[in-house]
Amino acid sequence: HTYWAPHGAERFLDMVRGDFFSTRVALFRSVRRFICQTGVAGDPVVHQAWHQKGTILDDVQWLDKLDDLRMKRGYLSFAGGGRDSRNSEFFFTYRDIGFF
Repeated sequence: HTYWAPHGAERFLDMVRGDFFSTRVALFRSVRRFICQTGVAGDPVVHQAWHQKGTILDDVQWLDKLDDLRMKRGYLSFAGGGRDSRNSEFFFTYRDIGFF
């Protein structure tokens, strides 16, 4: 569903095609029955190269704002620290959750 988040989908597919994940990317910040975060390349040189690519623009929010648990089990979302701040780190959900 690349149309759900075109910028995020493009970055993720670039990471796949660019062998980002061949560097033994660790899973971290795993919280049982909640989320698991990943996206730091196992090779510092590779991670720095992706960091230098810069951040990606935020995608238009399409999730139902009336749904208290709008992040459904298995959804993937890039982690960010403000507007247009997403880079290579992302998380996926173990269950339906609300935003945090």
